[in-house]
Amino acid sequence: MRPEQASPARPLHGTHRSSWILAGAIAATVLILAGAAGFLSRRESTPAPVDLPAAPPSAAPLAPEVTLALVAERDVEATIITDGVQEFHGDLQPDEARSFTANEELSVEFARGGVVRLRVNGRDLGAPGDEGEPYLHTFVAPAPSPVPSPATNRIPLRST
Repeated sequence: MRPEQASPARPLHGTHRSSWILAGAIAATVLILAGAAGFLSRRESTPAPVDLPAAPPSAAPLAPEVTLALVAERDVEATIITDGVQEFHGDLQPDEARSFTANEELSVEFARGGVVRLRVNGRDLGAPGDEGEPYLHTFVAPAPSPVPSPATNRIPLRST
């Protein structure tokens, strides 16, 4: 007689295959139920439409104003008047910096021109005036810009 040979372990194909079929059937059932639930939830009543305003409320435009930032390069006597009120009168020392804001107009007077650097509404004016002469100037707030209407904010569409 021949000695029996041990056969290698083989997976049971029938049992393994049936567990994959069962997993697929469960997954298909879950997908069908989820799809039906989604379809049914869409068929329920939708909220009533809400009337929206034609254009969102726009913020009130900022009032125009005059802003002044100054830095003295040398000793100088100065007077600053904002909207008719004297805000500063005195001596500015070298490298002394000050800033002022007015709603309508802002006047500066320096005993000597050319010794105070000015920045008005963000624009650098350098050190205006002649050093041997007094410098006096009034800066006026810019005119308010019109608030754009919603129609002017629309972008025209190109026809294709």
